[in-house]
Amino acid sequence: MNDSKDAKTQEPTRYVLGLMWRSDNISLVVIRKKKPAWQAGLLNGVGGKIEPGETELEAMIREFKEETGVDTAHVGWRKFCEMHGEGYMVSCFTAKNAEAWHKARFTEYEAVEKRNRMWLVWEECVPHLLTLIDLSLDKTIPEGSFATLHFPRH
Repeated sequence: MNDSKDAKTQEPTRYVLGLMWRSDNISLVVIRKKKPAWQAGLLNGVGGKIEPGETELEAMIREFKEETGVDTAHVGWRKFCEMHGEGYMVSCFTAKNAEAWHKARFTEYEAVEKRNRMWLVWEECVPHLLTLIDLSLDKTIPEGSFATLHFPRH
């Protein structure tokens, strides 16, 4: 009997990613990534790994506070998408809150930026970020539902 775990049966590493919009759906908070290496120098949403015993929403609130200094427990995060790939799963959230958007600032390792959606280009974003931004604004996704995307690992 082989005691090693088959890679296909291992639980994926779970992450959260959040897109915090100013109330106008034009400007959002993004992070200029330094790590991992494949994201270095690119923009991404705010987020990180879900810790053991944490719900997705708890992880989103914690990561946003760690990376921007803003407590978002009251802002009404809404899950709009799950991204799945080999060895990972990302729960994507969106929220609209002008106060949280305005208060967001650099607190950790990576720079917080407030960017107009119209001025973001593929070359400065991690793969799929612009797709996720558009999905986060998609009013055809019913409340309580979310899109599911499948991608290979980078």
